[in-house]
Amino acid sequence: MGDANRKIYESFLSAFDNIQQRSTLLDSTARIITAGSYPGSPSYPRSTLILALAILGSIVLAVGLAFIGEFLDGGFRTSTQIEEALGCPVLA
Repeated sequence: MGDANRKIYESFLSAFDNIQQRSTLLDSTARIITAGSYPGSPSYPRSTLILALAILGSIVLAVGLAFIGEFLDGGFRTSTQIEEALGCPVLA
């Protein structure tokens, strides 16, 4: 059991050394073509588009909820509706 663990350890150690040596090598074919520059504004997320969609969505949701509320409301609205439904005169 000890020999197997020792061989695995040595294998990992040699792989680590190999990777460490590769990371220190410099690629002589690499070169800088142009210097990088900072962008003037962020490319993502587009906050104006998100804000416009949020406002439009909230308006559509509010109008939809208002229509649903009006549709589900079964009460009387005017005194004429009460007189027609009950057949009695309304005092107030």
